[in-house]
Amino acid sequence: MRWLLFIAIVFIVIICFLFWQNLHMPSSTGLINGKLHPCPKRPNCVCCCHNEPNYIAPLPFSSENILDQIQAFLESHYIATVVQKTPDYMHVVVTTPLMRFKDDLEFAIDRAKGIVKVRSASRVGYGDGGVNRVRIEALRAFLENNNASLQTSSR
Repeated sequence: MRWLLFIAIVFIVIICFLFWQNLHMPSSTGLINGKLHPCPKRPNCVCCCHNEPNYIAPLPFSSENILDQIQAFLESHYIATVVQKTPDYMHVVVTTPLMRFKDDLEFAIDRAKGIVKVRSASRVGYGDGGVNRVRIEALRAFLENNNASLQTSSR
């Protein structure tokens, strides 16, 4: 009986810690000398700025309103809240519908290279089941289709 009580208490403490961690903005957001933070040593993050196992290709910079396009896509497909937005940087928090877990997505424009640097990281857990990578690849497909249709209509 004592073991059951002990296990129940440990379980409750773990759940409380995860929810507490989920509510707080991580310190690993924002830019450092124009670069996004590297991913932690867990497979719940993807980033284009560092050569690591969690690498994902940056998004193409197609127009000056690219951050608006990204914001529109995220807000129409996810529960997304813009935390910070400047002409060259945007931080968006995406919340999962069921468990209300939060993922931090960051986008930084690099006009010299013609890219949008990207980082997507889960706040809680070790793995993410590939959700961050799938989300960014869906965004990439949207931007490619959107830009292809703009080029076709301008001819």
